[in-house]
Parts: sequence; C-alpha cells; structure tokens
Amino acid sequence: DGVPIEDILNIQVSKNYCDSCTTLLGSETYCRTVTYEGNEYEDIPATTNAILKAKASNEVQWINKVNEISKSHFAAIEWIPEEVKGEMLNDLIN
Repeated sequence: DGVPIEDILNIQVSKNYCDSCTTLLGSETYCRTVTYEGNEYEDIPATTNAILKAKASNEVQWINKVNEISKSHFAAIEWIPEEVKGEMLNDLIN
C-alpha cells in the first residue's frame, strides 16, 4: 500500500556497500538495510505475522510487474529514505 516498513515497525533504515550489486551493475552500489531489535537485515526476515507476509507478497507482485513490462530491462537506482514522487521523481529521471 506504499507505506514504508519503517512507518509500520520500530526499525532503523540505513544502507551498506553491496559487493554483489556493485559487481552486477558495474559501479559502486549501496543497498538498503534495516535494523530491528538490534539485528541488521539486508532483506526482510521470515515472519509468522500474516499481515507482514501479505505486505511482503504484495511487493513481489509489483517487482514482477516491473520485470514483465520492462522485459527484464530495468535499472536499479540508489535507495534514498525520502519518498520519491512529484518533482523529486522528475528530477531523478530527467
């Protein structure tokens, strides 16, 4: 539903250098990480919470849709904590 996970759970968001993405993209890349209950995660850990599972599976749907529409030709951009929309989105793509 477009609500960042950090607005739902009590977590800290940061980014770390990602060797695998740097190799894949050919330039220095930093990926988003979250810290929850003192543990840092590079991806969302498994959960038994039905609401969180539903939210996560909804994200997979949109990632797959981007892949389908772009015919697997899409670019990864650096994640920033601010929501990218409106003029900020225009500045990014122009």
